[in-house]
Amino acid sequence: MLRRLLDARSQRIVATVELLVDAEGWVTAAELASATGTSKRTESDDIALIRKRWGALIGLESSIKEGFRIDKRNSAMISMVLKDLFSESSASKFLEKLFSTPGMTIEFYGKATFTSTSTLMRLLPKVESFLAENEMGILNRRGCYEVIADDEQHLRDFYASFLLELKGMAFDQEPCARIIRKILTHVLEPEAAAAVGNDEMLMGYYSMFYSVSLLRESQGNSIVSARSVESEVSDDDLSFLVARYGRLSKASLQPIHEYIVRRFHGWDSDGEHALVQAEAARFADSICKALCLGTNGDPNQKLQFIVENSYLLTKLRRHRVRPLFDHAHSFAITVERENPAFYKLFESNADAFSRNTSVDISAQMGTIMLRTCLAFPSCACFASPKKALVVSNLGARH
Repeated sequence: MLRRLLDARSQRIVATVELLVDAEGWVTAAELASATGTSKRTESDDIALIRKRWGALIGLESSIKEGFRIDKRNSAMISMVLKDLFSESSASKFLEKLFSTPGMTIEFYGKATFTSTSTLMRLLPKVESFLAENEMGILNRRGCYEVIADDEQHLRDFYASFLLELKGMAFDQEPCARIIRKILTHVLEPEAAAAVGNDEMLMGYYSMFYSVSLLRESQGNSIVSARSVESEVSDDDLSFLVARYGRLSKASLQPIHEYIVRRFHGWDSDGEHALVQAEAARFADSICKALCLGTNGDPNQKLQFIVENSYLLTKLRRHRVRPLFDHAHSFAITVERENPAFYKLFESNADAFSRNTSVDISAQMGTIMLRTCLAFPSCACFASPKKALVVSNLGARH
């Protein structure tokens, strides 16, 4: 777990917020102290910090008699607190520099992160353990350190997710986003290509992946690919990328483009494509009918595409990338608690799709629900039908 990289107090703070999010009502200081394994005094200090930094955002309330509770009980609050703590931690800064500037000494990383070398040496086993859980490691070559992995594509995938979760969407996506849109026009129908181009989540991730891959290619970590990119990258685009990232050629872009194409058109056979299309259509029909979105037209096509894309992502990712603060997963947890009918609707259809295609997309269900709600905000108001018995004088108007 990511939180193992945090110091003891930060871990307690996250645990305290989790307890308050999960609680149905008030939680006393003694109960919080017992659950986090600390004294009442220590827990009181932690609550004071939570109130100071996030109290207004999470709606923290306190009562001398009752204890504590938070008004905004959703998993996004946990993610927000964890993100803030992690972005400030020496471990996260160290790991970010290991990715972006590999092959340097501990002294260099100490200066870059404003952390003592002794502290970084103490953190090194924690960082190594965290990377090992994600099928990566740290190579120490004569006192110079870098992150390594047997699968370079997996390392790029993880690195892109790492940066997105830390920094969010506030980064310059051009010209990467423009090049990606051009790639998609070659492999998708115009409606599908336009839908992806307007999908903030997808374009944010693939733009970050493209940027990370360019950095890795410029550092000499190449992947072999024979895909032509002549029609997808102009000379002006290439000049811009070379000026920003250093030594690059169109050959450097080939594996990046192949990766993106496979995520949207990675069918192994026409039979596989036909099967997934049929099952995705059943999924979309069922959801659109239940949410009153209509079984024909734009909503149905968009949802079908989301499901097909989730299938390809699941099939082609040989390693599970665990987002550090998985917002889609947090969204799913909140939906399951606050709107179980909506959650079960997607869960039952995802189960049926997984059985019929032999690819389990359950891990993508949070993303499917989130992307559906972003595309059609009104559907989040869905609730299971209820019956009411009205008793009044016979013939009275209601």
